[in-house]
Amino acid sequence: MLDLAWDAPDECPTGAEVSADVMHIVGSSETRHVVVHATVQKDGPVWTLVLDTQSGEEAGQRTLHGATCAEVAKAGVIVMALTLDPNGMSPPPTAVVAPPAPVVPPPPVIAPAAPVVPRAVWATLRIEGGAAFATLPSTAPFAAVAAGARLARGAARLGVAGLLENSESAPAGSSGSFWLFSTFADVCGAPIAARRFELWACVGAQIDRMAAAGHGVTSPSTAVVWWLAPRVGLEPSLGLIDRLRLVLPLEVSFPLYRPTFTLDGVGPVFRPALVFVRVSLGAEVRF
Repeated sequence: MLDLAWDAPDECPTGAEVSADVMHIVGSSETRHVVVHATVQKDGPVWTLVLDTQSGEEAGQRTLHGATCAEVAKAGVIVMALTLDPNGMSPPPTAVVAPPAPVVPPPPVIAPAAPVVPRAVWATLRIEGGAAFATLPSTAPFAAVAAGARLARGAARLGVAGLLENSESAPAGSSGSFWLFSTFADVCGAPIAARRFELWACVGAQIDRMAAAGHGVTSPSTAVVWWLAPRVGLEPSLGLIDRLRLVLPLEVSFPLYRPTFTLDGVGPVFRPALVFVRVSLGAEVRF
């Protein structure tokens, strides 16, 4: 007796169809009671079927791979039939005819399709552009590029980002200009993945280099300051084609050092905020 729990996408055969195929192969022979939980998932071009079986005190698991859902379902039918009747599947009944009896060939042996092993690690490259808030005196456009590695539900990357020049006015016609350059490292996981949509959560750190230059004073000067900033982020992404994804990162960083930039004879001009926010749109390719 087969007790099947079938969890598969809509384009796959139904649980009832799979159960019927198994019982058609097994025929009327006595079988033991087997509980099967089957899960079908698609990772890129590869379909994977995981079979967890329980028969009395015996438990087992089989993982099958194929190019289509129908292919792995067909292989799973064979595995479940053999689990129900370990002594062999019964051949289809032959019709009774007058002697001499015809020679009935043995039933064909249906072997599971050769498994297709999904690729474990992908290299990634992404380019982003967006806006940075509360980082320079006013909202600043920025661009970033990053490279890394991706697993099925995990990723790590290193990258650099640059913010365009931003100015802050000061009394007596003076002002200051500011630039920011960052290097960053992130590790991410995807707790939500549904077909082409994924939602990633990231944590990491960035090293910021802010440069400033004074204007409109007797002795203008320049300054460069470095600091470390932990960062977190949420990143919705949508698969466009097999190896190309659209990404929409939202990143928040927390500078551990917030210097005050001043002009001689004028006083304080600018101090970075407690929290930096970046929103961007980009594309990621894996290879």
